[in-house]
Amino acid sequence: MGIVTDSKFTQNCATEWGQRWARNAWKLANGEDAKLREPVKRLLGVIAESGIEIIWVNCFAF
Repeated sequence: MGIVTDSKFTQNCATEWGQRWARNAWKLANGEDAKLREPVKRLLGVIAESGIEIIWVNCFAF
């Protein structure tokens, strides 16, 4: 099952960035705190529990 989004930001938060922030104590590469920590933590928790996949689509391709 998946969630389809046209937001690369959402997809990246749910995959690459969110996982990296979690590993790095919710710090960005420049050392600042990740501002969306709580929503991204909840999103990662839902993904881990449900196995949902975040699927990016180009909304301009239709």
